[in-house]
Amino acid sequence: MAAGTSADAQPDFSPPIYSAQCSDGTYVSNPESKPDLVSDCMALVAVRNHFMNNPLNYGTEWNTPWRGVTIRDGRAVALDFSGSKLSGTIPPELGNLTALDYLHLGNNQLTGPIPSELGSLTRLEYLYLLGNELSGTIPPELGNLTALDYLRLGDNQLSGTIPAELGNLASLRSLHLESNQLSGTIPAGLGRLTRLEYLYLRSNELSGAIPPELGNLASLRSLHLESNQLTGAIPAQLGNLTRMDYLHLENNQLTGTIPAELGNLTRLGSLYLHVNELSGAIPPELGNLTRLDYLHLENNQLTGTIPAELGNLANLRSLHLEDNLLTGPIPPELGNLTRMDYLHLENNQLTGTIPAELGNLTRMDLLHLENNQLTGTIPAELGDVVLWRLWIQNNRLSGEIPAKLRVARSFKFCNNQLTGALPPNLRNAVENFTGDMNDIASCYEGTFSDDDGSVHEDDIETIARWEITLGCGTGRFCPSETVTRSQMAAFLHRAVARLYGTPEAHGQIQLADVAADAWYRPYAQWAVGRGVMRTVGGSFDPGAAVTRADMAEMIVAAFDHLSAPTESQNLFSDVGGLPEATILAIEGVHAAGVTEGCETSPLRYCPAEEVTRAQAASFLARAVQSAPE
Repeated sequence: MAAGTSADAQPDFSPPIYSAQCSDGTYVSNPESKPDLVSDCMALVAVRNHFMNNPLNYGTEWNTPWRGVTIRDGRAVALDFSGSKLSGTIPPELGNLTALDYLHLGNNQLTGPIPSELGSLTRLEYLYLLGNELSGTIPPELGNLTALDYLRLGDNQLSGTIPAELGNLASLRSLHLESNQLSGTIPAGLGRLTRLEYLYLRSNELSGAIPPELGNLASLRSLHLESNQLTGAIPAQLGNLTRMDYLHLENNQLTGTIPAELGNLTRLGSLYLHVNELSGAIPPELGNLTRLDYLHLENNQLTGTIPAELGNLANLRSLHLEDNLLTGPIPPELGNLTRMDYLHLENNQLTGTIPAELGNLTRMDLLHLENNQLTGTIPAELGDVVLWRLWIQNNRLSGEIPAKLRVARSFKFCNNQLTGALPPNLRNAVENFTGDMNDIASCYEGTFSDDDGSVHEDDIETIARWEITLGCGTGRFCPSETVTRSQMAAFLHRAVARLYGTPEAHGQIQLADVAADAWYRPYAQWAVGRGVMRTVGGSFDPGAAVTRADMAEMIVAAFDHLSAPTESQNLFSDVGGLPEATILAIEGVHAAGVTEGCETSPLRYCPAEEVTRAQAASFLARAVQSAPE
């Protein structure tokens, strides 16, 4: 025995297992009657040894070829190594498991190419390799997998072109290639995938035109081509995709006009065409999209007037037309959009007056009309809206500011022709105001002194206006401080009360570490009684920090309109090892738009990170805003 070791010492590597053990009865009982299973076992032994020969995987307990394997009818039919922290390359021996219908290697640290041998798995229905560090090209042999329903290769470092052979996957329902380094054009052959429901090619380096053949994807519900280098016109054929819920083409270099045919997409919930080079008029046919929640056309070169037909979009919550070349008046019909939260018309060449009908938008938080050529007075009807931000500077407005105008956070009136005094409810918020409406002091930046410039600033101010929190002291929010469980219980209680009315009290809940006179006691009792927060041994632990994983679980449990999916989509690359309920909650808040994660390439959630007060503000604001009418 070598000096310094003992008989009980564990090796720093996992010794190999042997394929002969598949046929001698060790791993397969009655092997002589199960030749196919013996063959599968030999392939799995090779897969196991491939991974365990990598020093980065030393310490992983893996002493059988059947880890992560499902056997059915004497064959290995499913292999799931997701979230196993595996490093190294994908073993080509996987291609010998010819009965597999499910292969999941997602959310590991795998590198190197995708083996072309996977193209031999012709029974495969699910292939998940997302959330790794895979490189090289997508093998054209994957086009042989004609039984495939789901192909998810997103959040890797894949390069090269999208193989035209993927157009052979006639059964495919979901194709995820997002967040890679893919280049070249989108193959027109993808238009043959008539069962496809989800096409995600966003965040690559794709160029060329959008193939009009994509208009043949009659089952498509979600098309994400954003953040590439696509050029040319938006094909009118996309107007054939009448089952579509989401159309995202933003952050490209698309030119030409917006096709009127997009007005046929009457199921659409979001239409994102911003940050392109689109020109021409906004089609009035977009007024047919009555289910639309979000319409983003900003940062283009659109001309002409704002169509009055946009006033038909009764569900619209966010309208972004800023940074274009629009002319003419603001249509009074926009006053019909009573669910509106954000209205952005700034940085255009709009003329005429501010319609009094905008006073009907009582849910509106942000109204941006700055840097236009608007004239006339500020309508008194805007006083019916408790605006959080009103920016109307750099226009040609005249007259006095209406006495009942209410702006809770930020107003900008400067560089107009306004007269008179600032109304008292605005003046009280501004120190040393001179009274000159054209003075820079009439461009007021808000109440909290320590959130200026924060990416969470709007959400901080929103939850303060809703009185979910009023900050940590006079004029301060303390955005970088960690939010505690006691604070979060109070925030959630107030947010739920805003949506559904005051929640039922749970005064009978006994919490060992919550004093009878603690300010947060009723909130803690409610949170525990409602199942929003858990206790350990009867303790609430009020001063403990809330993690991002905790936050997802709490929000899903607190809000009736939010829910976790029943099956994980394996979206995030860093949630392996978490309880399934936690992963589902994280995916639930992501699906609802409450969070986009902490990193996008690969998509990560950072579940163990402690939530700051600023981050909590954004979680809460988005959760409340995601509620139906």
